Amino acid sequence: MFLLQDSVLADGSAPPAQVDLDVVKFDAADDQNANKSFNLYPILQLLPNSNEQDEVFTLSGNMAEIRNYAPNEQVKALPNIPGGPRCFPSSAAATLLHMTPNTTHPTILVCGGGGGSGDIPDPQTLDTCYSIKHYDDNA
Repeated sequence: MFLLQDSVLADGSAPPAQVDLDVVKFDAADDQNANKSFNLYPILQLLPNSNEQDEVFTLSGNMAEIRNYAPNEQVKALPNIPGGPRCFPSSAAATLLHMTPNTTHPTILVCGGGGGSGDIPDPQTLDTCYSIKHYDDNA
């Protein structure tokens, strides 16, 4: 699995190289790890920022982090999201909450999701939401 970026540049120059995020790498050994399957379809949210880094919020299973995807480096590990995995096959909805010109750090809202029942038929979804201000020192 990899993050795709498709660019058509007006000046005819080459588009940026493909970026492979570590969290979505999956090999034969991972096939034996039932919890790794939650990483196949992570929730990704591009983040606005003023420090000119290419940052993305990544949620795979219940592990949340901020990555600078251009060099593929972790910027910040976030606390695990409660309630079990919220992605694949019963993916949660994730969004950035409303921002204003005075809002420098957005809040990410994640609602629903699978709750860890991905490998059984008829999985039950979570009825809770979770929000995080990823730039707060307490996050």
